[in-house]
Amino acid sequence: MKKRILSALVLVLMLASLFGCAKKDARPFTTYNLDKYITIGEYKGIEYTYKVEDVTDEAVTEYINNALSQKGYGEKAEVKNGTVKDGDSVNIDFVGKVDGKEFEGGSAEGYTLVIGSNTFIEGFETGLVGAEIGSTVDLDCKFPDPYQNNPDLAGKDAVFTTTVNFVEVTEYPELTDKLVEELSDYKTVAEYTDFVKNAVKEQNEQDAVNKKDTDIWTAIVEKSELIKFPEADRQFVEDLVLDNYNTVANEQLGVDWETYLKNYENMTLDEFKAQDSYKQEIDAVAKEYLTIMAIAEDQDLVLSEEDYQKEIDNYTKQGGYASREKFLESIDEDKFYLSLVINRVMDFVSDNAVEVNK
Repeated sequence: MKKRILSALVLVLMLASLFGCAKKDARPFTTYNLDKYITIGEYKGIEYTYKVEDVTDEAVTEYINNALSQKGYGEKAEVKNGTVKDGDSVNIDFVGKVDGKEFEGGSAEGYTLVIGSNTFIEGFETGLVGAEIGSTVDLDCKFPDPYQNNPDLAGKDAVFTTTVNFVEVTEYPELTDKLVEELSDYKTVAEYTDFVKNAVKEQNEQDAVNKKDTDIWTAIVEKSELIKFPEADRQFVEDLVLDNYNTVANEQLGVDWETYLKNYENMTLDEFKAQDSYKQEIDAVAKEYLTIMAIAEDQDLVLSEEDYQKEIDNYTKQGGYASREKFLESIDEDKFYLSLVINRVMDFVSDNAVEVNK
């Protein structure tokens, strides 16, 4: 299935749990007048720029190092000179204070932090960029409001006195013909390097297409106005959002989202859903969802029953399923149907967009 990347909430990625879900009978399409719920702006002639990044030595090295890492190569090393850069894995000691007093949970020694991971509150990681390794700096930060981890700190200013102990890097062996044969079907470093350059080039091309699609769709959604959301589909959209959270938590920690909230955020699912940020996320996905449906209806892109059955046959064959029944047992038809419509809509708006590279 061709994946499409949409705007801020990346709705298509919420369909990552499409396969392996229980089958449902109803499809998420539409028995109501969309004009009551969404006003779509202009969606044809959207301007975009398209640029494929050059294949750099750094990207080639990163690709090769990832391949080496998967084979168990690479040794950790400590860098103790230079400055901290975005993306660095830094080992730090820090002491946090509010109103000049240390607070519980605000200090640690030998903590490993990836700069740019947004693990800490705003201002902490960005404040370390450019700091000399081995130096101690004061980071002025402000806790968000609300702050679920410790409501007493919500909205308060804090100073974190932070020492950068070292930057942790992974050192890889020099690529040899012997290593190349272990990594791939190629025989020489030159052959493998040519392969890697081509693979990076293809990825850059795909990234350019993804950015094009994202920019086009973001512009379309911004031009749309959500009037209200039909209650009949609210649960479907909430399920999309929560399915995505469950998928991420399972992939990273092997738990569902509710367990993650309990163990790592000291929060119940109901408390999470009561947050303004969650409600805003639901509204944003609802807006995208209705915009997709409105364009599909406006351009007659909704699948006919005949088209839908053909798609089932195609996916049954492409996926190597023993029968249509086996394929249908493996999917959630709501999400499968929506994914087909998304692809039709995205193909349409992309084909009708205008490239304006300068």
